[in-house]
Amino acid sequence: MFADTGNEDQRVYEYIAELPNRTGGPVVETVRADFTRHLAQHRAYILER
Repeated sequence: MFADTGNEDQRVYEYIAELPNRTGGPVVETVRADFTRHLAQHRAYILER
């Protein structure tokens, strides 16, 4: 499992994609947090101040 923060270098994504071929292991599942709503609330709060 790979936790994608959205700040990784492109080489990290390439490595994760190639890892199963190199190790013979399973495909790596990627999970991403969605902070869209939280960031929108934060922006609205900042604009109100």
